[in-house]
Amino acid sequence: MLSGVDIARMQVQPAPPGLGLDAPPGWRPGPDAKVAALLVSAAALVGLWWLFGDPATAPTRPPDLQSSARVDGTLSVVEAHRLVLKPLRPVGGRPTLSFVIRSRDSRHFDLAHLRSHSALGVPTRIYYRKAGARLLAVFKEDAPANSARGRPSG
Repeated sequence: MLSGVDIARMQVQPAPPGLGLDAPPGWRPGPDAKVAALLVSAAALVGLWWLFGDPATAPTRPPDLQSSARVDGTLSVVEAHRLVLKPLRPVGGRPTLSFVIRSRDSRHFDLAHLRSHSALGVPTRIYYRKAGARLLAVFKEDAPANSARGRPSG
């Protein structure tokens, strides 16, 4: 075993050629490196496509959306039939709101997109209706605080 004095006397040796991060003069990536870069890029594009989806297939807005209440906040739970949102401004003194997604409204929600909002803390606007004590989510969109559209609504 080396003592502290032995370690202090050791000199740092340069790494042997070919192990450093600097490429030798005139070096160019070979076909294997180009193929690897192409595969990594393709995998990244497929991942982004899977995560965010095709804008042409984005959920459509329900026609009677103007009659729904809305709230902006960050999603903490995204499940097939349930969303939990922490409002940017408390609603009725409640720090979180739990929404039910009915089967008939599920076509208006892209769960993969909502999960990315939840994971990144991206502000989301939920349109909803009240049914007794339950809050029924009917549509989702990016909150104005998250987009170039302007200021959040009051």
